[in-house]
Amino acid sequence: MNRLRRALGRQDWAAVSIELIVVVLGILIALQVDQWTQRRQERELEQTYLLRLKEDLQIEYSRATDAESWARDRLTAVKALNRLSSDPDRAASDPSAILWAIETASWRSFPRNNAFVYNELQNTGHMRLIRSVALRRQLADHYAKLAIDAWVGEDRAAEEAFDHATAGLLTTEELIALEQAAGDRRQVDVEPSRARALAAGFSKRTDALAQLPSMAQHHLFNLRVIGDEKARLRKLTAAVTRELRQKDK
Repeated sequence: MNRLRRALGRQDWAAVSIELIVVVLGILIALQVDQWTQRRQERELEQTYLLRLKEDLQIEYSRATDAESWARDRLTAVKALNRLSSDPDRAASDPSAILWAIETASWRSFPRNNAFVYNELQNTGHMRLIRSVALRRQLADHYAKLAIDAWVGEDRAAEEAFDHATAGLLTTEELIALEQAAGDRRQVDVEPSRARALAAGFSKRTDALAQLPSMAQHHLFNLRVIGDEKARLRKLTAAVTRELRQKDK
């Protein structure tokens, strides 16, 4: 800047021009360095989010797989109750089945997901860091569908009505035994006569019987949408993995 002032004082326009060019170039280079640094930081942050997102999706897939197993078990329990209610004597052939079915048919069968990283990307405005427009669209579509499915899948009105209608059928000791066995009926001893009495008692609970079709439909719905969710998660995980490989591109 001192050279520029001296050149202006001498009215040395050639020197002034050179000095101005040097100053402008310095500013442009500094701006380019700043932009390059910012882009590098954004790429690093994108990689961090992609890694966390992949981990979130894998956790979500694991939870969906667990819920899929739950839904199959709940549906099996509903079907068992439907059969035993029409022929209580059949309960003696597998005594623990009626106990297990009454207690577990109404348990939750939809996965609980919090979309933690996706919500963080949305709430912080960092979604723009994900360069792939296709991936952003896939994520938005997945979580929109999951929200719609959850609205139905988490509605437990029929299960709650069933629990109310079957209250008192199982003794405190039987409920404790099932809880201690974590729902594994193979670990619970039930006398055949007790199983027949339970099935006969259940067949008289008309309010409980009335909920069986809705419960079967609920668990079947959950099985279907969980299957769809898992298919989307596999595609999303593959897409995130591809983006992670683009780190240096």
